[in-house]
Amino acid sequence: MHLLSCAKRACEAGIAACVPGAKISTISKAISQEVYECGCRVIAGIGGHGIGDFFHGPPHVSHCVFEEESVDAGLEMLPGHVFTIEPAIAAAAAAADPLCVDEVTEHVAMPTVLKDGWSVCTSDSALTAQFEETILVTDNGPHILTR
Repeated sequence: MHLLSCAKRACEAGIAACVPGAKISTISKAISQEVYECGCRVIAGIGGHGIGDFFHGPPHVSHCVFEEESVDAGLEMLPGHVFTIEPAIAAAAAAADPLCVDEVTEHVAMPTVLKDGWSVCTSDSALTAQFEETILVTDNGPHILTR
């Protein structure tokens, strides 16, 4: 239950960061902070996306502070932007994930795509959880379209 609660709180923290004038990177900071405080890990490389001409379109909305160097991290959120907030998190690792080679091992889980080409698990087979919402940025802050 702790993992589900943490994933839900991480999603809510990401949503709360969706205000006009804020950078996309504030979403990853809010989500990562919530996940770290729970003692869980953000799954690297899995993030939100824009909803527009394409269902999975730009911008890429990273949910992990260690990915902030992405091209979209510095984009400013404006009223009318629509995108998803969908942090995927993993339980704390029993041992350091062998695919991480520096101090981020405590906070990041690495994804592995299974043979079916679709299913994803963590490289250390940790329990995972994810919540997703679609957000419209308004002059008054985030409006959740999927509730």
